[in-house]
Formats: sequence, structure tokens, C-alpha cells
Amino acid sequence: MKKLYSILALLLLAITVWAQSPQKMSYQAVVRDEGNSLVINRPVGVKMSIVQGSGNGNTVYSELFNPNPETNANGLLTLEIGGGIPVLGTFSEIDWSKGPFFIRTEIDPSGGSNYTVNGTSPLLSVPFALHAHSVENDKVDDADNDPNNEIQQLSLNGTSLTLSRGGGSVTLPSSGGGDNWGTQSVVSDATLDGTGTNASPLKLADNAVTATKIANSAVTGTKIAQAGASSGQVLKWNGTQWSPGEDEAGEGGLTLPFTGSAENSPIAFSISGALTGILGESLNTFDSELNIGIHGKAIMNQWSRGVFGEGSYAGIWGESNNYGVYGRGSTGIFGVANNSNGYSGYFTTGKFYVQGKVGIGILTPVTSLHVRHGVLATNAPEPVEGLRLHNSGANNNSWTLYTVNSNGNLQFYANNTLRGTFSATSGTYTSSSNRRLKTDITTLGEDILKRALQLEPVSYRFKSNPQSEPTIGFIAEDVQPLFPELVEITGENDENLGVNYAAFSVVAIKAIQQQQKQMEELQSENEQLKKRLDRLENLVASTAQKGND
Repeated sequence: MKKLYSILALLLLAITVWAQSPQKMSYQAVVRDEGNSLVINRPVGVKMSIVQGSGNGNTVYSELFNPNPETNANGLLTLEIGGGIPVLGTFSEIDWSKGPFFIRTEIDPSGGSNYTVNGTSPLLSVPFALHAHSVENDKVDDADNDPNNEIQQLSLNGTSLTLSRGGGSVTLPSSGGGDNWGTQSVVSDATLDGTGTNASPLKLADNAVTATKIANSAVTGTKIAQAGASSGQVLKWNGTQWSPGEDEAGEGGLTLPFTGSAENSPIAFSISGALTGILGESLNTFDSELNIGIHGKAIMNQWSRGVFGEGSYAGIWGESNNYGVYGRGSTGIFGVANNSNGYSGYFTTGKFYVQGKVGIGILTPVTSLHVRHGVLATNAPEPVEGLRLHNSGANNNSWTLYTVNSNGNLQFYANNTLRGTFSATSGTYTSSSNRRLKTDITTLGEDILKRALQLEPVSYRFKSNPQSEPTIGFIAEDVQPLFPELVEITGENDENLGVNYAAFSVVAIKAIQQQQKQMEELQSENEQLKKRLDRLENLVASTAQKGND
């Protein structure tokens, strides 16, 4: 069941002399459900009643609304009592002098007519402005029937203030610190010039705007005229007066070369700008070692910073034919991104050089490149941890290397699919081979042995290293017509072919199986021939014996 929790406002229109007062009361309430959540943007059924005497007293007026009023995005319900469809009594005929009166609110949140009493509130003094309408203006009895004798006038003559029709007069003070009425001008200090008269209007005195006036907000930016200034300009002292000037190179700017020190301040130089905080350019063409746009140096502790920059796009931006940004210290360059999609360091084109160890995800790298990644979630749709090599071409190919947290194995993902694993225990390589990962499964043909017998193992050296020890293997072009599925293009073109030597173990097993089958068939055939030979020998021996007999 929905509940009406709080009435925000109950207003009556004011009654003015000779005016017709509106016979309505504005009513607002916030509608919440049983879970104390707002009922928003929904029509609700409402029944409003005026009850006399007490909250359970006699109902003198009731009304419904069609169409149903609707709550707004804040759950606020707004309607006018007296503006609905009356079902009992007449709103304009309520005798408000016979109070007290109460408002009873009944509501059906579904928009129907299954109303439930949600609140009864007393009417205070405001609604009884309607009662004042019953007093006719021409029936007021002030006992003398004179419509003009209540009208009096004030007049001032010098320091004498007089009320007409015998109302008396008073003498206003003219000395002793008081104002001299009618003769004295405005009193002000040196900040204002003028007497406040038409002939001498008040105005700011020359040199009246001081640092104190600006600091205590007596003079604000809105009080200062544009004075010909354009966007981005500031007030600068030109030696005679303040005038608009450019902030970077206007009159009164820094005189170059500029040097300074701030021994007791944590910040020696601070500039903020909408686009660029500090822009430094070096035009040095005679000494490349001193060609520096901005040079910052701080010697104190681990948090000291030579150059510190913050920006929504780039904290520090460097361009140079040599070093765009050069940092030296316990942390040469330190960058922090202000959101997860930002870059703590962003580098384009050219080369990136690090002399020493690089740590990704670790502050103390122990190898030239040390990557410490997180643990991949169970059943993750793709490897979002580890080290990824990603081709920028249209095919979007990638390889990801991931160290398994539970057993230390090294996994290889090709285009987000697990392809193989190196065992942390034995170092052996295993390929992913689950049945659920495969399709179009067929057995190898019965000609594997025949094709395997045509393979020609060879010994060779690579032309790139002719002095190396010879190795053994196959020539890809010789294998391709016999086992094309074991020959792959290894590069971006079809010039380089590779042989899948690991798969030849499968070929060998199948060939052995076929050879074993042939051997078993020959063995069975030999046994049959042996039996036949034994029978022939027995028959010959028997025949010879009979001949001797």
C-alpha cells in the first residue's frame, strides 16, 4: 500500500480590496511507497475532503479529480482543492467561521478509486482568508459614517514633521550628531567623492580602491568596467595608471633573463592557465648541451620536484630536437593520471630509451624488463592480465603471455584464445587439446604410412649461419604436397614456410598403428600358411608310409 508522508505547502490566494477571491486552495504533497521510495511520474487517484470539528468530524465537502493528478520527477503531487469534481457539498458555501476544519487526503496509487485514508491535517489561519470575503466593504461601521476622516497626510517643513487633521507634530533633531533634515548632504569618508546632490553626485575617489578593499570584497570583479580589455587580458601598471594588457607578454611582464629564489617557500614559481600553464622554448643554436626550454631542480627529500605540472590533458608537454622532457633524480620523471582512462606517460613517434631496468606493475624490477601482473579471474572471457603483443593491422592479431598464479605455468593466448602452456615444473610445452575446444574432428586416413614413407629427412645448415653445426629436419616444400596441414606461412607473406615438427609425432603414431596392423595381418597369414604346410607335410609322410608298406 502506498503512503502519503509529508505535505510540502498549503497556500491560499490573497484577498485584496474590491477583488473577487478565488474559491480554491493550492495543495502539494510528496507521495512515497511502503519502502519509503518516491512515487514519480505516475497518475494517482485522489479524493480530498473538508472535515468540520475534528479529524473524524462531519464531512462538509468532498471532491474527486478527472483526469487523475500526476506526480512529477520528485514525487511531488500538486492540485487545487475546490477545483475538482464535487461529490459532497459546495466548496464556496463552506462557512469558514464555524471551524476548526481539517483536510482529509485519500489516495489510490494505482490511479483507480480504491481510496485509502493517508492523512488528516488541520487547516490553520491561511485558509480563512476566504472567510474575510464575506465582509462587504460598504457595510463597515466605524460609528461616524464619514468615509474621509481616516485619511491623514504627513508633511515636513524644515525640522517640523506634521500629521494633518489634528494629528500633531514633532520637531526633528538638527544637531548633536543627527542629520540636518532637508539641508544636509550625504556624509562619507575619503573613499567616496561628492555630496550626493544633483550638482555633486557620489563617486569613487581617486586612489580609493586599495588592496584592502579588494581583499574584503568591498570591490569585486563585477564592479570593474571592461575598459577596453579583451578576453584573457589582465590589469597591469604602465607606470602611470592601471590598463589592460596581455598576461604573457603585456606591459610590466617579467624582464628576461629572470632569476629569483624562494628559500622558505615550498613552491618557487607557480602558474596556472586554461590551456598552458608554462611554455618554455629555447632558441639556442650554438650549444646543444644548453638547449633547454624549462629547467627545474629541487634538492630536499624524496618528495621534492624539479618541475611539477598538472593538466586535464597533459601535466608536462615537451618538444625538442634532443630531449622533450629531461628528468634526473631518484625519480627522473613521475607521472600520475587523474582517471583510469588517462595516461601517466604518453609518448608518440621516435624511440623510447631506458638505460637500466624497467618495471611494469613493480617498483623494484630485477631484470631489464620486469612485468608484474594481476591474477586473471576464473572463466574470464579474455586475458586482461599479463604481457600482450598486439599487431596494429586490420586483422587485430595479438599474443598474450600470462603466468598462472596457482602453479606458475606460462600460458600463451592467441587472439584471446589459450593455445599452449609451458610447465613451471618440467619446462615442457603442451598444446590446448580439450574436445570442447575443437570442431570438425575426423580420423586420419589409412594412407598415413604410405605418405610418411615418402618423406625425405635431410641434414642441412642455414644460409644465415653457414658455419654452424648441421641440423636435421625436412624441407618445407617437400613436406607440403604430402602433409600440407603441417606446413604454415610464418610471416606477412608466403615467402617463408615453417614445418610443424611437433605434429609429426601424431603422424608417426598413426603410421606405427597402420604398420602394426599390417604386421598383425602378416602374422595371421603366416600362421595360416604354417598350418597348411603342416597338413601337407603330414599328408606326404602318410603317403610315403603307405608306399613302403
